[in-house]
Amino acid sequence: MNLQRQTRLRGQTIYLSAGIPRSRDRQFDENSLPTPLAVDEAVVSLARAVFGADGQIAMADDPQLTSLVCQVAGEYRVPSTAEQSTNRGMNAQSTPVCVIESRSTRSRVTEMRRLFEQLELATFREWERLPNEQAGQSPLRRVLQEYQLTGMVCIGDPPFLLADLQAYQELNCQFPIYAIQSCGGQASTIAQLSPLSGLIRYVDTELLEKLRPVRRQLHGLEPGSDAPGQQIDIPESDRFQYVPYILIMQHIIDLLGS
Repeated sequence: MNLQRQTRLRGQTIYLSAGIPRSRDRQFDENSLPTPLAVDEAVVSLARAVFGADGQIAMADDPQLTSLVCQVAGEYRVPSTAEQSTNRGMNAQSTPVCVIESRSTRSRVTEMRRLFEQLELATFREWERLPNEQAGQSPLRRVLQEYQLTGMVCIGDPPFLLADLQAYQELNCQFPIYAIQSCGGQASTIAQLSPLSGLIRYVDTELLEKLRPVRRQLHGLEPGSDAPGQQIDIPESDRFQYVPYILIMQHIIDLLGS
């Protein structure tokens, strides 16, 4: 097995807009993969794909997802000791993860966060979020002060997704936006609600559509005459139980690196 690290995203940063959905998405039945678990798996798969290609992730702080992404970063980077980190100093460009946090979040400095900083796995940047924040203020604006982004990936129920998309439009950004529909949440419907609908691609839906013949064969079904976009006629209990997020996220890396 070839474990040599790719470098196709070296020097490039992906903006991750993600969040655990606040309620179960109605489109999933009782046999579906639980939505929060799907978000975790999708985020971890994206992090592995990005870090495996020597890229960097910038994201708004989230108690659960920030920890997941930083821990994955540790799988692809040899951590520095605390002494080395102190002597050499850090900047946002040198760590695999850059976390944008509000002032209220920054006041809760956890032991885990100190560890990520000391091991040079993450850099934390403060974002002054106003009490009555307007839609135009978003973590994406803060990220763009330091980074030239390669792409944006939306997963689950990101709390600042609408504000980020508004910032994207106002700042005339040109990088591609990819969303994951199978995780549910706001990201699964944003293409229908946003004026940027023509720029948002549901990569998991696209890829699963290409895999329709294979999925039918795996379920012992004859090639049908069903039209593209139509629900594959497979047993109800087998639907959405497994979405190949590793394959989907690698597909995103291929698109960004091409």
